[in-house]
Formats: sequence, structure tokens, C-alpha cells
Amino acid sequence: MKIHEQYKKGLMKRGTLSFLIVLLFCARLFAQSITENYIRTETVLIKDQKNGTNVDNLNYQQKQTRIGYFDGLGRPDQVNDCKASPYGDKDIITPVTYDSYGRQDKEYLPYAHAANGNIHESETSSMNWEDYYPNDASVAYAKKVFENSPLNRVMKQGAPGAAWQPSSDPAANNDHAVRFEYGTNDAGFPVKYFYVDASGSLQGGSSDYVTGRLFRTTTWDEDDRRTDEFQDKLGQIVMKAADRGGANEALTYYVYDDRGLLYYVLPPKALADGTVDAGELDMLCYQYRYDERNRMMEKKLPGAGRVYMVYDNRDRLVLSQTAEQQSNGYWMFTKYNALNLPVLTGKYYSSSTRSSLQSTLDVETVMYESSGSVVLNYTNNAFPIVSDESNYLSATYYDDYSVTSGWGYNYSTIYTDNPQATTVKGRITGAKTKVLGTSTWLYTVNYYDKYGQLIQSYQTNPEGGYNRLSTAYNFTGQPVKQQTYHLQNTSSAPVTLNEQFDYDHAGRPTYVRHGYNTTTLTIVAQYTYDEIGRMVKKELHNGYQDIDHSYNIRGWLTGLNDPTTAVSNDKLFAMQLYYNTDMTGILTGDAQYNGNINGIQWRLYDNTKKGYNFSYDGLNRLTAADYGTYSGNWATSNAYDMGISSYDLNGNINGLNRKNNMGTDRDNFSYTYSGNQLAWISGTMGGAYLYDSNGNLTNDGPRGLTVSYFDEINLPRQYYKNDTAKVDYTYDAQGTKWAKTATFGSTVSTMRYYGNFIYQDNTLDKVLTSEGYVDVQSGGIYHYYLKDHLGNTRMTISYDNAVVDVVQEAEYYPFGSLFADNNLDKNTYLYNGKELNNEFFENYDYGARMYDPQLGRFHTQDRFAEKYWDLTPYQYAANNPILYIDVNGDSINVAEAHREAFMNDLQKVYGDNAKSFSYNKSGNLVFNGKVGDLTEDQQAVFEGMNTLMSEETTTNVVYGESHTVGEGDKKETLNTADFGGALTRKGVDVNGQKQNFIVISPNISDVNVSLDGMMDILSNKQANVQQNTTSGLFHEIGEAITTDLSFRGGVIDYENKARKIIALPLRPYDLNHSKTIKTIYK
Repeated sequence: MKIHEQYKKGLMKRGTLSFLIVLLFCARLFAQSITENYIRTETVLIKDQKNGTNVDNLNYQQKQTRIGYFDGLGRPDQVNDCKASPYGDKDIITPVTYDSYGRQDKEYLPYAHAANGNIHESETSSMNWEDYYPNDASVAYAKKVFENSPLNRVMKQGAPGAAWQPSSDPAANNDHAVRFEYGTNDAGFPVKYFYVDASGSLQGGSSDYVTGRLFRTTTWDEDDRRTDEFQDKLGQIVMKAADRGGANEALTYYVYDDRGLLYYVLPPKALADGTVDAGELDMLCYQYRYDERNRMMEKKLPGAGRVYMVYDNRDRLVLSQTAEQQSNGYWMFTKYNALNLPVLTGKYYSSSTRSSLQSTLDVETVMYESSGSVVLNYTNNAFPIVSDESNYLSATYYDDYSVTSGWGYNYSTIYTDNPQATTVKGRITGAKTKVLGTSTWLYTVNYYDKYGQLIQSYQTNPEGGYNRLSTAYNFTGQPVKQQTYHLQNTSSAPVTLNEQFDYDHAGRPTYVRHGYNTTTLTIVAQYTYDEIGRMVKKELHNGYQDIDHSYNIRGWLTGLNDPTTAVSNDKLFAMQLYYNTDMTGILTGDAQYNGNINGIQWRLYDNTKKGYNFSYDGLNRLTAADYGTYSGNWATSNAYDMGISSYDLNGNINGLNRKNNMGTDRDNFSYTYSGNQLAWISGTMGGAYLYDSNGNLTNDGPRGLTVSYFDEINLPRQYYKNDTAKVDYTYDAQGTKWAKTATFGSTVSTMRYYGNFIYQDNTLDKVLTSEGYVDVQSGGIYHYYLKDHLGNTRMTISYDNAVVDVVQEAEYYPFGSLFADNNLDKNTYLYNGKELNNEFFENYDYGARMYDPQLGRFHTQDRFAEKYWDLTPYQYAANNPILYIDVNGDSINVAEAHREAFMNDLQKVYGDNAKSFSYNKSGNLVFNGKVGDLTEDQQAVFEGMNTLMSEETTTNVVYGESHTVGEGDKKETLNTADFGGALTRKGVDVNGQKQNFIVISPNISDVNVSLDGMMDILSNKQANVQQNTTSGLFHEIGEAITTDLSFRGGVIDYENKARKIIALPLRPYDLNHSKTIKTIYK
């Protein structure tokens, strides 16, 4: 049968049209097997398909089809993505198998097979993978070894490939699988006991937890690096131990109050001597305080002053103050409208204490601002009353264009496929943002189509010009055309950029075209995929430059072209990466099985092969890089070598040495710290460093520099050596950089950053593209970046028609310092693709802060330092710069592969309002709709979602039977079958950040739970709970937003809000989610 009700609800207006074709003895057949149970899901890719017959007749380029087959017990048996291969000639098959106990002990990689939609009977034959993994075809799966007990806990987790297959002995350390051990704290695993007293002070530490009080999970990664995690009976992490018993043992403690609120985090360095004194608490520890409503009212990060927070009676943050803002006598304020949307921000000058201001807000009855004419087109009735418009930093406008219509930035029809909507309730229509240190306002105006997609936006610049970006979308919401119309100022000539984006039937990007002041477009990038969807080739500039991509069976990138072949004009750059391959015979080094890169070799235009071999400590931190060159055979010398003598327990570098091209010292540093802050350096460069109360470097003694900051946004205002040697920056209140002015002697030079348009003084110099830039001064010649696995620019090349020219080559030490300056006047977007500021020293702009590759650290604290408590807030890439880059993350993130399933669940709860959810470029979920358009029940559900969307911590949503998270010795596989079909894991390390993961089985089924009533407990009464992916999703969102781990009934309350909407029976409280019984939660 088919489910047609979705059409009746109007879901065909946008996104996914799903059909459920069920099970045995179907009256109509669709080529899938008639002897197997199945669910068929079709996602329509083109518009105006209004009935099932139309959809049946669509081809694979017009709809995506997935068939999920099930065995006689209703378990998933095989997933068939019909004609999903790049040419549509093959299905992509993912087998699902079980052991004799019904456990999914092997997770198979997908393979391609003849396109017929039928179940593939020989699904586990090694022949299926011969074309992709010829050396590992028989082990194209990740195997689990389970505990021999009813708990069925995973004792070993393997990975695809012969090198990662686990032995059958759960406890044996004779393979390269991830191993697990479960236990409690005892004499062999002592954990210090810390607690919070009634005044909020830290106490304890002189004794250990009683034996057996804590749950212990020990993990050894593929290279036998060990991590221990201890949780109390409320599921709270009490202590994490990395490299326990090793040379780099690092212990991190988490201390909670009686409400289960986190009060202190004690990083490893704070406990170096086993105790924490007042100085260590101030300089090394994280401290938090809460009010009676469990709202965080102050926090203190290591080495920085306290941050204070004040809330209104709707629990909205109204005032906040950093230590530097306190010294300057002001608070940052946010005002809201009636729907709790922020409308005004600015500075409120007051010497009042936090408690005094909180008392004022506690009795305030005016809670919001409305449209008006008092300040910036709003009223000025809610506390704080700020009448001076010079103290406002931003204003945001919603619902209509009554304010923005007077600004003169009207909608201009560029594309007709997505016309402008007349109803924009709840969406941001415009904004004003102050240029810091000036009275200049910048204006933004947004226009939408009927689906809530942003189809045109204006952004003005400080000179009065603007960028107008227009976008056209396909039916699935992917951008297919963009035009940027640019004016530097009101008297300048316009510049127009045209871009076009093509995709295949599976939504994979295939072409990116670009035109500078022309509608005749250049193919700047073309992508080719293999049969199972891996990108195997990227071509630049109409196909003149090739970059072949190769991978190992784990999906790790192993090559960009082949450095062992001679250079050619169509393959100018090549690099090979080694993991578990021993580099003996190339460069010395041990194989790495946990994802660390053992070594790399590369070739540039001179055809010389060069390489590095890397060494790591027990915490996966880089300790050495040995350089070599190849000329008939590999030769090593001290040239370009780099070594780290040691790190402290928080990951601060204690000593660093780099060799120059002659093998003598280029840099030889010894570091001295105050807490995590670099206080002094000696060696080839020496001097002291000073910091402000926010933890920002203010005096760089070795370089003779003073640094000042915009304390509203914690970004640099000026680098100053003297009046004739200084660099000044211009930012707006949102942290957007608009200009950099360098003064050296009598020469003053200004770079202006107007989106992708870069000006040198008053002349347009270059226009950035996704693959490089257009050199305007050379007549619009396209330049391309050839990058390595980290996004580092290794070569800059240009094409004048089909003739290639190598403009720049760049080679890097680990941590990013350049071997040599090379044509920096041509390009400064180098390490990680970031802009190099080289006026005084190598100083890379990462957007949120500046990075010093010579020292291998940042000079300001990471705003997301609380995502990785066990590391110094100044570290770069978790001290593993060969594998990671520094990235930022926030809100809810849904990867492309899971968005269809996620949107289906949102549609079931929010109906047509689900179209108001979309994703930004990072994959983060955003809501562009109006909360007032939601029903009361939908608003109750949205409130919880919005909590996650507003958090700094990223919450990833994944649909699958299992999902592997974490890195190195912290890697674990989350199996939904162990948790009733869905689970949440908080605080997972991802690229040095803490992230949350929600994993939902696409085939989640009913679950039995033990009820929490007293008589129910005595009789062991259970209830059967009906589940689907929607209830599972919102149950896990409830888990993610729950802070009171003692009484978890709130999780059920939240889930039931969604169940009420989707007409699923309400879920009862159970022993793990009780309203009355303190939960023992593990």
C-alpha cells in the first residue's frame, strides 16, 4: 500500500516526499524482491509532482529511492540506495548481518551492484568490494567482540581492513582494535574525592572515593593509548584519566554541587602535585556559580577574570560583563521583543553589582521592546533604559520591511525561479551594526521566497557601498545560481560576480562555475566520484589541473595525486599520507593505527620529493618531525627538522626547536608559564609577555609589541611598536573585519575586506573564489590554490587561457611556520587557508583570534575553551597539527547524509512550519520562521530544540544503527541496540572540542521499560512503549537538554510534548526517567 496522506497535508510543497511501500504480497511491484519485507522511500527532486502516479513514473534523476529490506523478525537486512552510483547504473548496497545471538556484530561498508532494486543475495561476498579495496575485500566491515554476559557490552571494536580486525579474545592486547574494560574505582584505580560546600567553595581532595562508588570505563585505542572515565551513579563524569600510568598521565576532575550542577573543573596541571591551592584555582581551573533558579550567574576561566550574567524573569540573558568591560565601567545588554527574539544590543554604563542588577530585573514588569520611534525604531521601556544611541551596537528587525524600506536597498529581481515572498513573519528582514570606535552604522536587508529561503541580501560597507547577493535554489534547497553585485562606494563602478552550482542525482556537487564581470562562466572546479560515492578527482580551471584523491579502507585520505610520478602541467602538486604503513625505507617511523599520520611526502614544481616522519606521545601530541629528501634514495639531515622537548600536563609547549635549511637552529625556545599563559621565553628569542584580565596578550616583549583590543568582541584593535610602526584593525560589533591599516614610516597602506572583494588602499586587488582568487590587476586572470589535507596552500597557480604559471610555492614546518617567505606579495592566504599578517611576525587571522605559528600557540583564549577542559585555552589543534586544524563549532549540526531523515521527523511535529528550518554552510540547524506561527504544542517542543540550537556546544544528529565517535584513545562506538534504539552521548572530543551526539536507529522499535511506581517496582511491572524515529529524536533532545541528572522525568515530559502532536501514546515514567525517584543513571 501507499501512504498518500502526506500529500494531503501539503508536504509536497518543499523537500521530501516519502512513500511507504510495505512488506509482503504487495499488489503492485516495483522491481524489489517479492520474497522479502521492505520499506521503500522515495524523495522527489523536481517540483509539481502532485500524485503517486507521477512519482512512480519519475526516473532516478528526478527522484531518489531507498529500499530497506527486513528479515522475518523485522530486523534490517539490507539497505539499497537505488541507482545512487554517479552514473545511475548501479545500486549502492549496505548489508546488515547478525550473529547467533541476534547482535549486529559486523558493520559492512557499502558497495555498488547492478541497478535493479532487488535484494542482493550474495551481500557479504568479498567479490563485492574487490574493486574498491583489493587488499582488504574480505574484511570490509567493522567487527565487534562482545562481553560473554547478558549485558552484551562491546569489549572490542574493530574497523574495516585486515590491520584493524579484532582477535576473538575480549581481553587480549594482540591486535589494533579499540578495547574496552568495565569496572569500578578501587585501590588500583583511585579517584580523589572533591565536593562543594554550602558557600560554593571547593573542598576535599585529601581522600579518595570509597571503593566501588564510581563506574569505570577504560578504553585503549588502536595504538594502545589508554583513557579511563569515571562516572557516579547519576551519570556525571567525575574524573577522566588520559595515559593512565604512562609518562604523560593527565587527570581531569569535575566537581558538582548537590543539585548536580558543575561548579569546578580541575585540569591536569592544577593537580600536578595532587592538591589545588588558591593560585592554581585562579590560574588553571574553571569555576561556575548559579542562582536559585539554576542559572549560571558567574564563571571564571583559567587566567581570566570573572564573567557576570544577569537574567530577566523569562530566564533570558539581559546583561553580561567580562573583567575588561568591568574595568571600563559598562555591561553588554541584550533587549528582546515579545517573542523572545533579540532586537537591540549595546553598552550599559553602570557601577552596580551583579546582585543589585539582578534584584532590579527580578521586579521588572516590562519584559520587551516593541516597534517604535524612541531608539533605532524601537521603544525604550525594558530595563536597562539606554537613551543615548551612541551606546547601541546592533538592532535587528523582523516580520516586515516597514523599517528597512527607508534605507533604499530594495529587492531586485535577478532570478525568477524563486520569487520574493510577501509574507515574512518571524524572519530577520534587516539589521544595523555599529563599526566599533565610530558612529558608522552598517545595514543588512534580507529577502526570502515562500519557503523561507534567503534569496537576496544587501550588506553595506563602511564606505557606503554594498554587496547584493542573489541566490536561486533547486527543489531540494541546494543553491544553483548566485550573483554578487558589488559597489565599493556610491560613486564607484559596479562589479558583478556570477556563480553556478551543479549536482548529480544524489545531491553530490559536480561543477562550480564562476564569472567575473561576465556571464560566460569558467569551470573553477569539477568533481568526479567512484561507484560508491567517494570523490576521486577534482579538476580546476576547465579541467586543466587534476587532483586525484585516494583513500584507504577506513576512508582516510592517503593521496593527492602521486608524488612518485614526475611533475606535469596538469598535476603540479602531489602528496601522499601514511598511517599504518611503516615508512622504513622512505623515512624512519612507526606505523600509526589510530588515525595519526605517520608521515607525508610531497612533490612541488621542482620535481623533488620531500617528506616528514612524525612522532607522538601517549596523548597523541606531536613530539618530533624528521625531514628528508629523495634523489635516487631517501637522505636525511637535520635540515627543517622540528622537535618538541615536552609539554606540561595541560598541553603547553615547554620547549621547541626548528632547524633551517642548513640544519642549524632557526628557532630554539624554552617556555616559562604562569598558569597557561606564556610568561617568558628564552633562547633564539627572549623576553616577557603580559596579559589583560580577559587573558589576552597585551605586551609581546620579545618582539617589542603592545597589543590593544576591542573589549566588546575581544579582537585586536592595534599592534603597536611605535608611532611609525603599527597596524590598526577595523571591526564591527559582530566581529567582522573590514580593514587593516599598516603604518611604517611615512607609508600608510590599507587593506579593505568587503566580502570576497579585497582592496589594496582604494584599488580592487583581488576577488576571492572558492578555489583561489581573481587577480583584478592582471586583467581578471584566475588563480588557484593547490592545497594539502589540512587546507594549507602549497602552490598558487594562474591560468591565462590554458597556459599555467606557478605564482607561489609554500612549505611548512608542523604548526605552520613557513620554510621561507616566497612571493607573499602575491598571496597571503596560506596555512589552513587563513590570511597571514606578516607586518611584524607570522600572525595568522583565524577570525575569532590570531595564531602564532612560530610559537605554536594562540595569544588569546579560545571562546570555546570549555569544550576541552583538559587542554590549555591557548593550544593549537590539540597539539596535533598534522591531523587537525583549529575549528569552531556551535548549535545543532546535521550532516548531509542524515538531513532527509531529520527533516521527516521535523515535519511530523511541525507540519508545514518545518520548512522554516534550514542549515547554514557549516551544517548547523537554524530556524528562520516565526515562533508565533507555531501551535502552542509546537512551541513547547521548539523551546527545547532552541536550547540546543543556542548552545555553544555542537550537538550532532545521526541516523544509524551505530556510530563511532571520538578520536584516538577516546574512540567509542555508540550502539543504539544497547539503549532501546536511540542514545545521547555528551562531551565527545572532536578535533579538540567537546561535542554531543544523538544517534537514532532508522528502524527503532518498541521497548519495554520498568515503571517507577512503588507497587510497580515491587512487582517488577513493565510497560511496552511504542517508538518511532520521531519520538526517539525528541526523547534524545530531552536527554541532551536535561541538566538535573538526579530526577530525569523531565526527559519524558519533553518527549511527550512531541508524542502528543504525532498522536503516539504518551510514554510513562520509568526507573531511569522518574519524577519521584532519584535515578541511578549510567
